Amino acid sequence: MNENVTMPAKEVVLEVRNLTKYFPIGNTMRLKHVHALNDASFVIHRGEIVALVGESGSGKSTTARLITRLIEPTRGEILLHGRDMLKHESSGASLAYRKAIQMIFQDPYGSLNPARTIGFHVERPIRIHKKEKHALESVHELLASVGLSPADEYAQKYPYQLSGGQRQRVAIARALAVEPEIILADEPISMLDVSIRMGVLNLIEQLKEERGIGFLYITHDLASARYIGDRTIVMYAGHMVEGAESTELMDQPAHPYTRLLLSAVPNPEAGLTTRVVQARGEIPSLIDPPPGCPFAPRCPKVMDICRQTMPDATKLSEDHWVRCHLFDLDQKEQ
Repeated sequence: MNENVTMPAKEVVLEVRNLTKYFPIGNTMRLKHVHALNDASFVIHRGEIVALVGESGSGKSTTARLITRLIEPTRGEILLHGRDMLKHESSGASLAYRKAIQMIFQDPYGSLNPARTIGFHVERPIRIHKKEKHALESVHELLASVGLSPADEYAQKYPYQLSGGQRQRVAIARALAVEPEIILADEPISMLDVSIRMGVLNLIEQLKEERGIGFLYITHDLASARYIGDRTIVMYAGHMVEGAESTELMDQPAHPYTRLLLSAVPNPEAGLTTRVVQARGEIPSLIDPPPGCPFAPRCPKVMDICRQTMPDATKLSEDHWVRCHLFDLDQKEQ
């Protein structure tokens, strides 16, 4: 192979720029804001899985709900194939946008109507988006494609008759029914038994490879992020603090918070021992937070500047960046 040949760049399907969400609380006399998400920016290419990792309350699910237009952002841009959808569809998401961007929720049972059959759940988006009057054949094909066979039997069942893993496969089939370009998977395996989680992850990987669907995979589990994610972005208290190719980020974590997360993950090569990273304090309140890095109260390497200014993103390599003054100051000194 000629090393001078330039490989074609992957197509960017979805781009998010400086996406921010503040939720107002209190009354007009004492109005405050919960800073749920601050200046989130990232892209998802066709056939790529981006893992979004962080503790509860870090802003992962808020990010997904903003992208699906279930809630509207305080500011920022959401671009689909380069088109700013918030500007062109200011009154709400169009049917075409909802067709392109689908979501799989954390609780597969809660996202299904217990009074309706599995066939109804998968057929309904086909009728809404594709206007097909006779979609039974498509329903059977979709159920078979997610490993629910014989499909005609599963189509007649109700959600309570299926296991958690089977219900999540139904949710995936329902999302696939409209042939989306991007699927946002919000903790899709967290409520499933450990024994069946791998099957759902492998299904997501298969859909990426065979259909070229881009995924935003939201999780608090770094092991699954490493297994399935092409790239991983780490979130803390509403901020994106580090991002890189998944293998590089897990092997060479830069941000102290990323190191803290990884310290809780057992290392198979070291038996049951884990890396020890000290962290003090608690997660800060998101209600009108003070300036500076949100991890400063817990960071073992905190400096005065950390409590005063939020660091800019510093590039460590072509695909690895971090928001931390430890690296920001090093770069300025060079």
